Amino acid sequence: MNKMNNTIGYTERYLMGLTSGKKSGKERVSLLDFTFEFRGYGHYRVIYESPKTYKRWSIVTDDMPLVDATKNSEGPTQKDLNRLKALCKKGGIYGK
Repeated sequence: MNKMNNTIGYTERYLMGLTSGKKSGKERVSLLDFTFEFRGYGHYRVIYESPKTYKRWSIVTDDMPLVDATKNSEGPTQKDLNRLKALCKKGGIYGK
């Protein structure tokens, strides 16, 4: 379990048996696929983990309107989640 924001990532849910690892139809981005780490005033490290390949991408961003629209929202829109995913993939693979 991620201690930074008390959410369980997709890998943890898969290993705990909370998901089968298979999704039907088109893959949809979920808020649970993201991890947010505070990096200083107005900056967050956002990590996206692919539910299919388990690869992780990250970026440190100061785009607070986008972070607020996803992390601090009860129901983030799919459009905002896709924008955040694209931003993470632009940053590069996490852990290398």
